[in-house]
This record gives sequence, structure tokens and C-alpha cells, in this order.
Amino acid sequence: MLDLSEIFQDTKHQSFFLEGNKKYCAILVHGFPGTPNEMRPIAEIFHSYGWTVHALLLPGFGIDVNSLADRTYTEWLSAVLNVINQHRLKYENIILVGLSMGGAISIQASVSSEIDHLLLLAPFWKIDNILWSMLPIIKWIIPSFKPFQLFKSALLDAETIQEIREWLPSADIEDIKQLSISTNMINQVRLAGNHARQSVAAINLPTTIIQGKQDDVVTCELTQTLVGQMTTEVNYLEIDGDHNLTDTEKPHWETVKALVHQFAIQVKANNS
Repeated sequence: MLDLSEIFQDTKHQSFFLEGNKKYCAILVHGFPGTPNEMRPIAEIFHSYGWTVHALLLPGFGIDVNSLADRTYTEWLSAVLNVINQHRLKYENIILVGLSMGGAISIQASVSSEIDHLLLLAPFWKIDNILWSMLPIIKWIIPSFKPFQLFKSALLDAETIQEIREWLPSADIEDIKQLSISTNMINQVRLAGNHARQSVAAINLPTTIIQGKQDDVVTCELTQTLVGQMTTEVNYLEIDGDHNLTDTEKPHWETVKALVHQFAIQVKANNS
């Protein structure tokens, strides 16, 4: 049986904490199905300014990925709120940073806790497909599905097979064919996005959003719709780039890095 936790054995996928000063604490929230490792490049920028940084691992992700099908979006939100409450009294300024689905969770957390600045990277709130809206019904009819049996052509693609083997060295093709995904798990992601959309108008703090123009997961149109519902001060920035905004191997990383530096400088200027 395929053990997905094999992908996340390395300690780089665990929560991490970088001690800094008491004036600024950045709390970083990864996306789906990511881990704190994808937030490390952002963390290093903030830490270079002397900030304290806490990148948390959401429940059911990373080494606990085999339990993800049983998790709920409320558990993810609670985890973020707990970290905010943990640091609120210790640090003068709390900065919340969310990537993709982590952006959806961060939006909700920002309206139900006391934070000072919000940075969203490709904030997820829905997938523009009719099946997405039907997930509450589909999850009861089809509790799980096997993606590589639905899309058998993917297993004929050498590049796809190579990527899978890099993730799961011990897996064979038969294991991959039997890989099952919980429909309820996908529905929890939908719920997180839906609640983010419902919450976004209540945000009442300075917010910066970075969005890739070539993002085909969270499109510019979807993010523009989200921004249009916001009543707070928003610095909306579109750049040439895809959904993987924190990938340091991508050409857009230098632009993202520069914008995160600008964000950190602006936060400091606002609190000087």
C-alpha cells in the first residue's frame, strides 16, 4: 500500500521557528498540499530584518498526510488562531502570511483575531469549475476516487512518472494506480475557500496581495474578484509568474523576493 508520508520524512517539512526581535513576528501558513518548507524562502527574508518567524504545519499535512482525509478546514483555522494567540502578547506586531489555501485560512484568521498586517500570495478561494460547486453532493456519492485510473494517460508520460518516483522512490506503477483521494478532503479545501470569500469584506487591516499573471490554479480574475470585495487598504500586485510564487527555482522568484523585501520595509515604516 502506498504510504504518502514517505514524501515528508525530511525535517524540512516540519514546523520551524526562527527567533528574532520582540517587535515583529511573522506567522507563515503554507498551501495545499504543502508544508512549511515552501514558506522557508519568505521566512528567511523576514528573519534577515531581525523578525521572529513561525511557520506552522497545518493538521493532516506533512508527516501526518495519511490522516488528511479525516481533517476539516476548521482544524486548520484553529491551528493558525492558536499560534496567533500564542504570540500576540509577546510581540508588538503580528504579520500573517498565507500562500494559496493558506491565504484562505489567513483571511479568516485575520478577521477573528488581532493581527497587524496581512500578506497573501495567490490567495485561494475557489476553482472555477461546475464540479467544484457540486462537491457537497459528490462527496456522498463518490467518497473517494483514484486519479490515475481516471487519467491513465498521465502514467504514460515519462516526466510524470519521473516526478512521482522522485516523491515516492519505493512506489511502483501499480501502487500509483491505486492511489485514492478523499472527496471530502477536497471539499474541506472548498469550504476553506468559500469561508474566505465570505470573510474578506470584514478585513480591517493593511493587506498586500501578490498574484501571478500566469497562475492557472488561482487566476488573476478570481483574485481580482476577491480584491473587489475588500473594503480595507489593499496593495494588489500582479507579476509575471505562476502559482508557485515561493519556488526559488522559478524566474519570478526575484520579483517576489523584491516585493517581500518592500513589504517588510513598509511594515517597519508604518510602525516607526
